[in-house]
Amino acid sequence: WGSGPVADLNAVLTGLAAPFRTLGFNVYEKWSEQVTTPAVMFHPPTGVYEQAFGPSGDARMTLTVEAEVLVSLAGGIQNAQVVMNRYLSNTGANSIRAAIALDRTLGGNANYALCHGWRDYDTKVIGGDLNPTRDSGVEYLGATMAIEVDVS
Repeated sequence: WGSGPVADLNAVLTGLAAPFRTLGFNVYEKWSEQVTTPAVMFHPPTGVYEQAFGPSGDARMTLTVEAEVLVSLAGGIQNAQVVMNRYLSNTGANSIRAAIALDRTLGGNANYALCHGWRDYDTKVIGGDLNPTRDSGVEYLGATMAIEVDVS
């Protein structure tokens, strides 16, 4: 249990960015008011501390990183759905899940990373004020992916 990577949240997000970059995403490790698509923005992760019951008493942590995946609506909603569906597919050259599976340790920054799926597949507004309306920012097609990351 204690032989894995130390829980450095910034290193985990940097490691998680790599699979997205291999797919051509513009990665924003912090929330941004403006993006260039295809884009992914990471919400601050949530974490659960765990304590191992072994001679070393090593601590582990399981993080849940929500990745906001965004694609352009410039070619129309139907084209955007085709693009998004490729990213959300279980397998394939454009699959986010498959890209993460190629390096589950996120470059040595995690014991493992698992992509659990997505939610909120819909149009999303980025930018504008804190309570955005469709008139105060840029609209994209987006989905929120849940990625579990285990670190020691």
